[in-house]
Amino acid sequence: IPIGFDPDQVVPASRESRFRAKHDLHGFVALYAGNFGRYHNFDTILDAAKALQGRDVTIALIGKGAQRQHIVDRVAAENIANVRVFPFVAFEDFSDMLATADVCLVTLEKGMEGLCVPSKLYSNMAAGRPSLALVGPESEAALVVTESRSGIQIDPGDTETLIRTLERLAAAPEDVARMGRNARRTLEDLYANSCIAAQYYRVFVEATRSQTAANRPQNEAVLPDRAIILERVVGMEATRDEAAAKVEVA
Repeated sequence: IPIGFDPDQVVPASRESRFRAKHDLHGFVALYAGNFGRYHNFDTILDAAKALQGRDVTIALIGKGAQRQHIVDRVAAENIANVRVFPFVAFEDFSDMLATADVCLVTLEKGMEGLCVPSKLYSNMAAGRPSLALVGPESEAALVVTESRSGIQIDPGDTETLIRTLERLAAAPEDVARMGRNARRTLEDLYANSCIAAQYYRVFVEATRSQTAANRPQNEAVLPDRAIILERVVGMEATRDEAAAKVEVA
């Protein structure tokens, strides 16, 4: 069962956000918001940003964590002027901050694919923003963005592809907007908290039904009705194949 996110917590909004205005961010913004943890690859992002200096592309890195000092030190030592580093924003400003992005960034070091899923992917999708996922091709994040056409998977360490992708998308706002719409639609159809709750509920129902009738005589009459009621309230999530049929194709 995948990670879920509340689609009402973050909603799509204009890129002309309060955060963008406050911090004087201009042009095409690729934004990372989350933990600067040890299992995230930031050097690929910094290397790409360094190569893109002089273009109208800004990398905004928002958060804290073990690698923050490394990021700050590289930006200062190498004078990577198009990288801006910010602390986390207040909860009530989170949606506005994500709206600043033209695209969002997701990272995961090689070898971590089976151990964790970057949860920021789902808040990016809720914001209606495509994700550039610097993750292995077999990771959950890669499968999500590829199947839903809501982003682009890039191998960790592939700086040249990241540079080319940022350059191409900065010049293709229609492609960015289409992937963003696919992201929001997929979040609502497959990864909203209500969809995830329905999946857990069905697992619990089936597990309970596998018990002998003698162990749960009252539940036999109640559980099917409760399942039907829950499905009416939260809706059944679409399968990935059904979602793929609904996404926009270039």
